[in-house]
Amino acid sequence: RGNNMLGQLGLDPAAAADSQQFLPADYAGTPLKVACVGRTSFVIDTNGSLWAAGENRWGQMGAGYGITAPQAGWGTQIPAPGAAADVAGTTGRVLVLLADGSLWSAGAGTSQELQRIQQFPMVVGISSSPQLAAVLTVDGVLYQSPASDPGQWSLTARNVRSFHIFGDTLCWVTEDNCVSNSFGDAAMYMPEEWYQEETGMYIPPFQVADAVQAGGRLILTDQNGGLYTLSGNGAVTEVPLPNAVANLYTQNETVVLELEDGSVQLMWDDDGPP
Repeated sequence: RGNNMLGQLGLDPAAAADSQQFLPADYAGTPLKVACVGRTSFVIDTNGSLWAAGENRWGQMGAGYGITAPQAGWGTQIPAPGAAADVAGTTGRVLVLLADGSLWSAGAGTSQELQRIQQFPMVVGISSSPQLAAVLTVDGVLYQSPASDPGQWSLTARNVRSFHIFGDTLCWVTEDNCVSNSFGDAAMYMPEEWYQEETGMYIPPFQVADAVQAGGRLILTDQNGGLYTLSGNGAVTEVPLPNAVANLYTQNETVVLELEDGSVQLMWDDDGPP
């Protein structure tokens, strides 16, 4: 659903320039992962092949600059040098993580063909928002790159176990159970009792599995799939759920909870329950 002016839904723009309802995307293969990046969509199929639809103004499809007229269908296969494991990016730039741990990019700030980012010998995670892209290396180092300067990568944190992006802010959990983010004032949201003076870090009293930021609050899960919210005044609330949380995802003010039974619940930035 959404804007399809350049065929980024894989549909004919003349027939569906904008859709307020979910429509079949007419993708012929079996999708494994999907990324919506600016006005370009990417799909990884079960064979590790990478396909694209929509805009190619900056060469983000890895095969030179494409025509800017609207196109329909998923006929563009990105010529990746191996099986793709994940895909992300910012407007005009695609980041492709291969199954061997190498990271490749094409488009804005890089080249019109996929080129390996030699700075990262082995990558285990990538993510992006319209403002930011992030990379986690196998040794737990987290880097970020702004959409405004796609060739620039800066070291953000070390010893990182998991991370998420909220707009232009990164939120992460370290191996020693510290919860932190790249927005300096975020420390004010942490309960005072979590602060450990000897380390100078905020460490919750339970083992954190994952954490995401959504507007003015943090959403955390523990190692048993329990859910907690941390509001802007530092209050921590355990949220009852019918099943344990298996995965967290975030986009802008929305947090998606994937439960162990396969069901999905949404949380909005309004301090309400799922």
